[in-house]
Amino acid sequence: MKPLALLLLAALVAPSLRAQAAAGDLLVSPARVTLDDRERTAELILSNRGTAADTYRIRLIRMVMDAEGGLKADEAPLPPGAVDPAQLVRFAPHQITLEPGQTQVLRVMLRKPAALPDGEYRVHMLFQALPQELSGAPPAREKAKGVSIRLIPIMGLAIPVVVRQGEIQAQPGIGALKLAQAQGHPALDFQLTRAGNASVYGDLEVVFQPKTGKPVTVGALNGIAVYPPLPSRHVLLPLEAPKGLPLKDGALLLTFRVPGDPVPAAEARLELP
Repeated sequence: MKPLALLLLAALVAPSLRAQAAAGDLLVSPARVTLDDRERTAELILSNRGTAADTYRIRLIRMVMDAEGGLKADEAPLPPGAVDPAQLVRFAPHQITLEPGQTQVLRVMLRKPAALPDGEYRVHMLFQALPQELSGAPPAREKAKGVSIRLIPIMGLAIPVVVRQGEIQAQPGIGALKLAQAQGHPALDFQLTRAGNASVYGDLEVVFQPKTGKPVTVGALNGIAVYPPLPSRHVLLPLEAPKGLPLKDGALLLTFRVPGDPVPAAEARLELP
């Protein structure tokens, strides 16, 4: 009997960062695209940071956020008459091969139908590195006899592509703060809230303000979002104070800033005895 290879495929979607996103040897910059009537096109820079050539397949998928901020593929059918966000976005190319150290530009374009209702439409662009068996490269020779099973992980990452139409408003907020533990270290536990017809997206910073001494940054989290229809998501933000500076006898000030805006969009304070 000739060898038979049964390919079991596993997809891994990596979290995205604000400035760039990376999974495996692929680097994508920027890690978020927003399209509207003023910005109808965008460019992504794809870079292979590895030591071997890789082939990447690119496609659009709908994803849904859970209450903990996790993202997973949204396989539910769209309601009748609903707008498919994937139909609003065009991009090229759909598959690329990058040599080590090579970069390539991927172009993203807005394609809006007439009379598109006001609102925000979001889809994710998924980048997947294909193994040789799926990229067209000659596979390695099989030496085993009979049936063999190989697990081929398909590493990937997903970045949001947001289309905004007409009147858009989003107001972030921060719920009550409390101290918690995350993997044996102090952390700030709270809800990041959203109001309006669009997502909120920005950076979090925690500053410890001792009653005596200078304020010091003890925590930060960049590129955090709350996507509709969620009204809020849970955040556990790790804290790290300088050595010899206990987090007591002062206050923690948490701010949320939209990129490019120096004025905080939301803030909260926790007094520490």
